[in-house]
Amino acid sequence: MFVFLLLIFISLLIVYLLGNLKSSSVKLTDKYKKHLLDAITVMLSGFVFVVITELFQSGQNEYGSFTFGNDIFYNRDWRVSRDGHFWRFFYSSIITYLIIWLKREYKKLN
Repeated sequence: MFVFLLLIFISLLIVYLLGNLKSSSVKLTDKYKKHLLDAITVMLSGFVFVVITELFQSGQNEYGSFTFGNDIFYNRDWRVSRDGHFWRFFYSSIITYLIIWLKREYKKLN
């Protein structure tokens, strides 16, 4: 699951960067760029939330020390299960997107 999410993130980043090049054949509208930036921000916030929760859990006695490679990049921890990283990533991504949407709605009021 982690590899799949990483490939999605990299492809979003590449599309956005190609759309910003003046000599590129990929032309993006401002609305599409805004949606791409939202998706990139949501994915980054989900990943950061997973790292923060792992850091907090590593402070408990039964968890041991935190290692970035084993605790975050281990693909088995990203499975869709009750204790997997996927649900933390998913819920934090939804909350982040709601915050972005609410911020835009408040800007429309002014």
